[in-house]
Amino acid sequence: MFRVGLTRDFLMPDGSFAFGDIGLSLLEQAPGVKYEFLPEDTRELSAEQVRDYDALLVLAPRVTTATLADADRLTVLARFGVGYDTVDVNACTRRGVLLTITPDGVRRPVATAVITLLLALSHRLVEKDRITREGRWAEKAACMGIGLTGRVLGIVGLGNIGREVARLARPFDLRILAADPYVTREQAAAAGAEMVPLETLLRTADFVSVKLRPDRGDAAPDRRRAAGADEADGLPDQHGARPRGGSARAHRGAPRAPPPGRGHRRVRAGAGRPDGPALRPRQRARGPARDLLDRRVLPGQRPERLPEHPRRRGRAGAAVHREPRGAGVAAPQSQARPLSRGRGGTMRANKAKRTLKQGGVSIGTMFFEFNTTGIARIAANAGADFALFDTEHTGWDADTIRMLMATARAADIVPLVRVPATQYHLIARPLDLGAMGIMIPMVESQEQAQVLVRSAKYPPEGGRGAAFGVAHDDYTGGDVPEKMKRANDEVLLIGLVETVAGIENVDKIAAVDGLDVLWIGHFDLTNSMGIPGQFTHPRFLEAVDSVLEACARHGKAAGFMAADVETGTKLIGQGFRCISYSGDIWLFSQALRAGVSALKDAAGKKRVLSPSE
Repeated sequence: MFRVGLTRDFLMPDGSFAFGDIGLSLLEQAPGVKYEFLPEDTRELSAEQVRDYDALLVLAPRVTTATLADADRLTVLARFGVGYDTVDVNACTRRGVLLTITPDGVRRPVATAVITLLLALSHRLVEKDRITREGRWAEKAACMGIGLTGRVLGIVGLGNIGREVARLARPFDLRILAADPYVTREQAAAAGAEMVPLETLLRTADFVSVKLRPDRGDAAPDRRRAAGADEADGLPDQHGARPRGGSARAHRGAPRAPPPGRGHRRVRAGAGRPDGPALRPRQRARGPARDLLDRRVLPGQRPERLPEHPRRRGRAGAAVHREPRGAGVAAPQSQARPLSRGRGGTMRANKAKRTLKQGGVSIGTMFFEFNTTGIARIAANAGADFALFDTEHTGWDADTIRMLMATARAADIVPLVRVPATQYHLIARPLDLGAMGIMIPMVESQEQAQVLVRSAKYPPEGGRGAAFGVAHDDYTGGDVPEKMKRANDEVLLIGLVETVAGIENVDKIAAVDGLDVLWIGHFDLTNSMGIPGQFTHPRFLEAVDSVLEACARHGKAAGFMAADVETGTKLIGQGFRCISYSGDIWLFSQALRAGVSALKDAAGKKRVLSPSE
């Protein structure tokens, strides 16, 4: 008889099984196998308890060298869950006991608990429950929460549990970032996650779920402690409801002495001290970040620009665009006026970028001629994901772009703008007017791509000037720091690679963090190569391959304008994922020419009757 022992903690106090069906029925049906629960529930299994079993299924009790001292019969030890932190692995090895785990026993419960906590945090359920029980109805609007839809979830450790968390999170339309040195980009994509560096994840995510094994440097369980009073006074209070419109108050715990052998430590220098040290350059301000947004942000980065390509050199001495401060007297640099923090209002999701980030194909079209109020809605009704409005080869000014962005944002389509050069004011202005992405021409270096990212993104990822309650955030109020983070996440940045220099540096360009798409400007590229219009020339095809390979290495999407459906189909087959189906001039011209020609042919075939007939 093969005897299987289960630790007593699998049973509830009333004797019922705590975990539902875990497959014990298979043991019941197996001939020559018998299972039973150990008679006592102990924190550590004794040698006497396990001596007569061939296999053990253990939940929480510890298995030590002493446990296995007389376990000559034992051949298999299964830990119900993940990890061996309660099992002496070396002792099992010495005794020849096969040690295994049951990952499904913990994967779903832990992942479900993570999603439950995310829902509770995002909707501030603890605070809502408290004020409801206390009848403080007037404070209910102050803790409405932010919800999960459209937010960013970071998963550190994309293992068995992490992948299950990602699977359960998908219905909430969360953008999922992952950081794990043992997981490839392809494996992360299969789980519905985008692999990013840990620093990017921590900077970008609204919520972070950590799935890691204990490190050797971690404190032992009996050495871990809560924050002391001198440390806790620098932490936001997560317990009480916040006053309407107010910021978090310091939560002061009961006074306590510092741990033996250790002095007082603080979460950050000056935490909880009204007379903390003066700030140094680039050090975080003590006040809320939104207080800084009524004055210029990182002004030293504003006029940054690169020498322009000869074909795109603007007029000499053109002033760098500065965002207006608005009506009233500007606050002095040393004392910023606090920006009101309204409820609601955030940056809308960029469905084209999200499609690309998930490894999909995004199809849109370009506009050079038709700047009417209905053109974006026409494109949206045709099913286009994005509308790319060109200002490099047209005479469209800021007022035209303002109108086009407003009408495009009223339709289900992502409005993008191609700017004429890599200059801050040319990039930031369309974004403030409502563009959800920017394309820059003639990208020839890593530095030029970095200027695009810095000009298009808010601190800390860039140096874009702050203007809120305007077109790009739909004239709404809301949490400004949250808007800045969401704007950085949602803006789609496209670099046109269309010169020999750009091809030579394509790998460095593709490596720039924040750049989303490398788009081949095929006509300009063949011109730069000295083979104008020769799109089947071996050198051009080799250049195309180099762009595709660089995009694949660095997790970027490759873009191209397809003149027709046949070309677009071939491009998708090659690996291009951001496709513009032609442009307004050519689509209109081709359709009109085909229709007119067909009607004229029909008219020519009809016999014309004479008046006498």
